[in-house]
Amino acid sequence: MTKLSTLSRIAVLALAAGTLAQAQDADKGLSAEFKLRTGYALGSNDDHLANRTVGFGLNFGYGLSFGRLSAEVGFQYKPGDQYLLAMSSIPSATGAPRPDPAYSVDSRKNTLSGVTLRLGIERGIADSWGWKAGLQLGGARFRQEYLGDVGDTGWSKYEDTYNGTPTKSDLGLAPFAGISYRFNQASSLEVNLINITYKRINYVHVAGAVLGTSSAPGNSTLLDYLETRTKNGLHVEVGYVFRF
Repeated sequence: MTKLSTLSRIAVLALAAGTLAQAQDADKGLSAEFKLRTGYALGSNDDHLANRTVGFGLNFGYGLSFGRLSAEVGFQYKPGDQYLLAMSSIPSATGAPRPDPAYSVDSRKNTLSGVTLRLGIERGIADSWGWKAGLQLGGARFRQEYLGDVGDTGWSKYEDTYNGTPTKSDLGLAPFAGISYRFNQASSLEVNLINITYKRINYVHVAGAVLGTSSAPGNSTLLDYLETRTKNGLHVEVGYVFRF
């Protein structure tokens, strides 16, 4: 009974190894895939961006004995919701009264998007399972829309109107790693962890200052400016793969 059990285990292992070897041989050479993705941020952010992401990519790879090397060109989009800026956060020029919320409004919307390039390596684990890892570049064009009309009580001293759509692009180095499950030769599912990086911009209006042109686009006073901050966020990403 012990001998039979041992022989059975050896046979099963040999069959599994043979199946994996055949799958790896089938994956050797040039291949192409189209991927649809959606993701969700782990944790909160203060950029008024939505937690979700959507994207797609056209992936080209070459299978070798140690795994599949791939390069993918795609697009990534992270939307944002319209929000109102609190008047208490708007500074005023020296000698000018603070903006009055009853006579002021500042509406904004932020988005993150851009073309991406993913470089990666994939390798089978067993049967239909595999792992992957790599680096994403791009997809980090931060855009802010703003429209404001602010003034003091009764607009007795000033009324500032301003609008603009500044953008900031970054290389966006984003490492990723994950696992995949192959349904058949034509399709599979993948789950990744990716740390999306970008440079956030924020337009700062200084109320009641002298009209003119500053370094910030679309502003109405000399003291207005753009502040920049490097940000990152870990996301869980799910993708469906069409292989052809």
